[in-house]
Amino acid sequence: MGFFGKVKQFLGMGGVKVRFDLAPQIAKGAKKIEGKIKVTTKSPQKVLSFDYRLSERTISGPKNQPKVKKRNLAEKKVDAVFDIVPGDEKEIKFTLPIPGGLKNANEQLAEKGGALGALGALSQLADGLGGVRVEYHLWVTCDVDGVTLDPNDHMELQLV
Repeated sequence: MGFFGKVKQFLGMGGVKVRFDLAPQIAKGAKKIEGKIKVTTKSPQKVLSFDYRLSERTISGPKNQPKVKKRNLAEKKVDAVFDIVPGDEKEIKFTLPIPGGLKNANEQLAEKGGALGALGALSQLADGLGGVRVEYHLWVTCDVDGVTLDPNDHMELQLV
């Protein structure tokens, strides 16, 4: 491999591609996400692991100055060492457990009951009236040997 080939590999250019293969809908209150990812490459590479993450973004306030709060709901690292060559497509199944189920912070607070529960219920009502939007994003990062900028994919999930 020449100098430019090593630089391209180091930066992850022309190497491994990872993408989700699952429906973008998920049931409200779901305890896990199950799906598949597809891995391809343009040059021989060694895959070391996959990192999965489910995050929540709460967007509120006026459109010209929105407030954005982010939090991670679930994370999981899966070691999966294998070699992949051009023309190969690996399909990998995954399960990402969601501790406490898929609920936003106000819903979790409302479930506590008592004064905290009342505060959570009030916050939910205010969110509904105030134009608060909650988004859920699923991420996967593929750790590739010798690559600094690891390939990743993400998708927005809609609650049904």
